[in-house]
Amino acid sequence: MSQFEFFMTFYGLLLGLAVAELLLGFGGLLRARSQPQWGLLTPLLGLIFFIHIMSSFSDAWAKLQGVDIDLVSFGPPALIGVAYFTGALLCAPRDIDDWPSLDEYFHARKRFTLGALVFADVLTIVVLELHNVVHDRPSAIIAYVLINAVWMGLTVAPLFSRSRRLAAGSMTGLLVLMVVLYATPLRIGGLIEAIFGV
Repeated sequence: MSQFEFFMTFYGLLLGLAVAELLLGFGGLLRARSQPQWGLLTPLLGLIFFIHIMSSFSDAWAKLQGVDIDLVSFGPPALIGVAYFTGALLCAPRDIDDWPSLDEYFHARKRFTLGALVFADVLTIVVLELHNVVHDRPSAIIAYVLINAVWMGLTVAPLFSRSRRLAAGSMTGLLVLMVVLYATPLRIGGLIEAIFGV
């Protein structure tokens, strides 16, 4: 087993546990005898967590091939995995009788759930990606900054408002951005280079 395979086994386990917790939480809601008022916010958040975790696994496969087996190399990905696990654990309520409205639950727990996503994103940017980006072409750097500014803005916006529309709009925008970046051949850097000539 190579160092990278060993790392991916460990990291994949953390992310797999996060997905399992996410699915168990929503499965419990579906099994409940008395159904809560679902709303939009908690299901959107669950979908965001699922795609986030999948994209993190994909990014690790693409960008961490040269990872070393030591605490410094393992630490940041482990913390990212723990953040996803914690957020996924809190994404859906376990005590359904206490939360008849899932939109209310979202607002009550969003500092932990969205906070976990922000923590994972910041750690990914600062520790795992920034040192590679600074040596890239100007168009790629501009694209990276713009994409991450929009990504973080959409993630953080619901933290500072109880508006259902703002939260739903921000999370829908984030979902669209994630799908565009991870499930289509669109290359933002090439578009910026063509428009601005950088």
